Amino acid sequence: MDDLPTQVESLQAQLAAIQSHLMATLWVTTFLSFVFALATAYFAARRGHNVFRWAMLGALLGPFALIIVVLIPSAKADTKVCPDCAESVKAAAVKCRFCGHRFDQPEIVPRIT
Repeated sequence: MDDLPTQVESLQAQLAAIQSHLMATLWVTTFLSFVFALATAYFAARRGHNVFRWAMLGALLGPFALIIVVLIPSAKADTKVCPDCAESVKAAAVKCRFCGHRFDQPEIVPRIT
């Protein structure tokens, strides 16, 4: 039977190996979370969604958030820009909610003679 100091050294070596594996796993997980957060935020920004919210979801959910943000419809598709205040409003809007411009009235462009 082994003596006690040999068993203690063996257990300490095993504990050090487990600790190094856990640290490596932690670093890989942190790196992958960062990569998925950046990728999800990039696609969210291109599609007109909240970048910070999707970055957090990308860090937490990883590839699932990336797939979801790619598959959801774009938020930019159903908007138009107000000619008076240059704010983005819904495409079906009749009146700008920011400045009150009416989209149903024809634009009157003054003629310079």
